Amino acid sequence: MSQTIRVLVADHNLEFAGRLSDFLNRQAGICVAAVARDGHGVLHQCRETLPDVAVIDLHLPVLGLDSIKTIKAVVLQNQNIRVLAISRQAADRYAIEAVKAGATG
Repeated sequence: MSQTIRVLVADHNLEFAGRLSDFLNRQAGICVAAVARDGHGVLHQCRETLPDVAVIDLHLPVLGLDSIKTIKAVVLQNQNIRVLAISRQAADRYAIEAVKAGATG
């Protein structure tokens, strides 16, 4: 019996977050536990829903907590979570920083 992978999707663009959530929910063994649109929302939803994976946009709105700080905080909050950083830019300069902050990929 396989366990369902619970995912948190974080993107400032709610239309994109909705489409990604719909796609993930159609995959066997995956369910989207929460959606957030900024770093504070990510931390709140991670505490509330305890996802296995957080898919975090590298360009969340900076409201005191940018994407890199958010990733660091998520990993500190829950060492079992896996963070995947996403970006619309193919060669995003923040990708290396995200991995240094604790993103798995």
